[in-house]
Amino acid sequence: MTKKPRGVTQLSMDIFNDILDLFNIDAVFGTLRDREEMVLRLYYLGENGNVLKNIDIADRLGISSSRVYQIRTRAIKKLRHPTRSRRLLNGSGN
Repeated sequence: MTKKPRGVTQLSMDIFNDILDLFNIDAVFGTLRDREEMVLRLYYLGENGNVLKNIDIADRLGISSSRVYQIRTRAIKKLRHPTRSRRLLNGSGN
């Protein structure tokens, strides 16, 4: 019995989720403020398998789409900062 081929979208999500598991996404998001975490989760992980655009996230949070962009950009900068990156790679998450 052969498996039914999955669509590219489902395969991409499976690979993305495997990568997230490797890096302990909860520890990564745990280093951010609540709103930053929510924006990143909705933008990159989505809801029910569907990622959301800035405008959709803005509607949900009651803010402008440009504010969503600012929050997302700030959160990514925080995660890229060398000291935070080192802590996350070393597994402490704090």
